[in-house]
Amino acid sequence: MIEMPDINVLVALLDGLHVHHDVARAWFDTASQTGWATCPLTISGVIRVIARPQPIGALSVIEARDLLNALILANSSSHTFWPDNVNLADESLWDLTRLQGYRQVSDLHLLAIAQSNHGALVSLDGGITYIEGAIRHHPQNIFRLIAP
Repeated sequence: MIEMPDINVLVALLDGLHVHHDVARAWFDTASQTGWATCPLTISGVIRVIARPQPIGALSVIEARDLLNALILANSSSHTFWPDNVNLADESLWDLTRLQGYRQVSDLHLLAIAQSNHGALVSLDGGITYIEGAIRHHPQNIFRLIAP
């Protein structure tokens, strides 16, 4: 099954100083052989996070994009781009009452993209497991936690 890392996994993978870099790297060592995906939401999110102003060493938006593109190009044989065809306003598919707050909307969106592509979402955030119930008709194993 192809796995799509969430934004935090990709940031940890690209930032060698990130506290979860080794965990993300271990996941990617396997995923780069078996298949991994990105989508519009993960790409824009990674660029946004990496280019945010920081006290030291901030990257420009262009540098952040180029860093992500380098990862994708270096692993293009195992990379898949999943389009975003998810409509969270469709009440027959999504039960938004199951969300615990506004911060889970993007997580549900990523889970839905993974589901619509018959893949799984990989995350460092154990809280995402709580939103699987918001997907009305979901298969098993659409989420994988890789946090230590």
